[in-house]
Amino acid sequence: MEKLQALRIPAGWEVVINKFLEVDVDDCSIDNGNWIDFTEDIIYLRRRGRKYIIGVDLGWYPDADPQGAFHVKVILGEKWEKPVKEYISRVRKEVVKIIEDLLLRYCSEYNIDLDVKTYLENE
Repeated sequence: MEKLQALRIPAGWEVVINKFLEVDVDDCSIDNGNWIDFTEDIIYLRRRGRKYIIGVDLGWYPDADPQGAFHVKVILGEKWEKPVKEYISRVRKEVVKIIEDLLLRYCSEYNIDLDVKTYLENE
């Protein structure tokens, strides 16, 4: 049985969903059934700031498709259709670094306000 991917999650973040397994894409095959774990809902972390709720979401798109990729999205409130930022990779270790960097970045109210301001200006 695969174990959950270890992540450094700073104080203030809420783990809403966590199905992020320590499985590399290169270790998967159609025969071993691992692709069923690569879904659109892998992990969702949320932080409630003074003014905004910011989320970091990880999914695999297309769902369970060996040709797909991880998508890490920064979500403002419930605006799932238009993420603040989005990163795409097929490399689990790279995804871990992206998530951990985002969690640290958004521990700061200043960074949340800065990115939200830029995001709202571009809407």
